[in-house]
Amino acid sequence: MSELVIYTMNHCPYCERAKALLRQRGITYREIHVSEDDDAQWEMLHQRSGMRTMPQIFLGEKLLGGYTDLAALDSQDQLTSLRAPESVFVIGAGSIGAYFAARLSKVAAVTLICSEGRTDLWKNGITLGGTEKGHYPIQALSWSQVLTFPSNAYILITTKVFHFPQVLSQVGEHLGSRNHLVLFQNGLRIREEAEKFLSGQTWARAVCWLGARLENPGLVQVAGTSSIDLAGGDAGAQTRLAEIFTQAGLSTAWSADVSLAEWRKALWNVSLNGLCALAGVPNRMALEDPLLKPIFDLLLDEAMTVAQADGVNLTAMDRERVYEATRAMGANLNSTLQDLRAGRMTEMPWLNGSLICLAEKYGVSVPAHRVIHPLVRFREQNSV
Repeated sequence: MSELVIYTMNHCPYCERAKALLRQRGITYREIHVSEDDDAQWEMLHQRSGMRTMPQIFLGEKLLGGYTDLAALDSQDQLTSLRAPESVFVIGAGSIGAYFAARLSKVAAVTLICSEGRTDLWKNGITLGGTEKGHYPIQALSWSQVLTFPSNAYILITTKVFHFPQVLSQVGEHLGSRNHLVLFQNGLRIREEAEKFLSGQTWARAVCWLGARLENPGLVQVAGTSSIDLAGGDAGAQTRLAEIFTQAGLSTAWSADVSLAEWRKALWNVSLNGLCALAGVPNRMALEDPLLKPIFDLLLDEAMTVAQADGVNLTAMDRERVYEATRAMGANLNSTLQDLRAGRMTEMPWLNGSLICLAEKYGVSVPAHRVIHPLVRFREQNSV
């Protein structure tokens, strides 16, 4: 795409309006300031454009005009065609990272960052199976191949929270100007964990209502998707990221309330994951099995009480959203069950473990969670 150049001068309100409009639409430009007494520059511009006012805006050699012309293009929804594809780096080549790398590759310039020596596993791209079908060519790089993230790039961190020390230190070594960090981890108190490594950085929280399993590198089996909630961070940048996800066919919304977004998704994970992992069954059984359903509801009740004590008012609509997601992804084996079967660490310390810590802080009784949590941890310690 040709470079967009805007010529400006001092004390020019229309120049400021033009630049603000371009920023709002996410359009990258190069500004050239012209001094009032630079007669040669003014004459060159006049011969090129026939204009004697500022700003003067060019796309390559083509004159777009001034602010009024730019605003007219915007009113006709023609400015979006000037926007270069956003750069998106997905950190973590697990099921969630691979899924988002694939889906976003249709609308953004996506790079999947994976462990050293594993880039060849992704050279044939990513195939989605299950409820979604498609093949997506992508670029995969290892950390040693990354210099600095480009300006305004989105950095989606999809690794599990216990990998934060290594991953966030690596991210910090490669940050460029105005990068937008987005954390996709399951669990509660992720904010406190992130601040240990991202002090002084602006970042956003993302929670995804998604059921997926990485069958092998390059193949993700999808059991269902519902939506993505973005929260916090720079409002303009995250609103634009929500648009990118939506353009990729993923229903996404942004809000400023990180705690509410985190609790809404955690309500599902703390009530479902441990229960179905211990029973060794897919999600739908939490609703369909007469032995599991009362336990599922009790875990939900306790979690909602802790959320209330934590200052987050979850409603009957949030509870119904948990039921809807469980139905929509009924065939999925949740991440805790997948981890136990694979002999991996689970996220339980940041799921039911964090909920129990909050319950102790506020003096809330959570007997069901106090049973589920150590049972899963016992299974984990005897399988890892």
